[in-house]
Amino acid sequence: LPCDWQLVSLYSRCAFGTCVSPHLTRVRPDVNEPAWRCRHGVNWGWQGVAYRTTEIQNLQRVWKPAIFNEMTPRCLDLDVALASVSDRVRFYAVPSSQSPGFLKEMGLGSARWSINTNDTHYIP
Repeated sequence: LPCDWQLVSLYSRCAFGTCVSPHLTRVRPDVNEPAWRCRHGVNWGWQGVAYRTTEIQNLQRVWKPAIFNEMTPRCLDLDVALASVSDRVRFYAVPSSQSPGFLKEMGLGSARWSINTNDTHYIP
């Protein structure tokens, strides 16, 4: 890992960011998605995450306001919220396309997928 890391996702679907090595990306906000949707659509996956313990409070100062904002309900997904503020934190990810990766997802379905495919409307 790069020396500046604060956290790393060990399995990230739809990884979006900058490649820093053959197996690691520096996560960046997806500016192709609107901010009111929390830049939703990339860096999904919270199956395994490593945190630098000395950085947890610094992460929370940036991350919590994104998660607990009633104007951006899509940010309730922790991985999405973190990716949306990844221009202010040092977040790295192992893309799920890596083989072999660190983690493997079992085909048991996803309650989150059902929630995410429901309509979410923005009220200005």
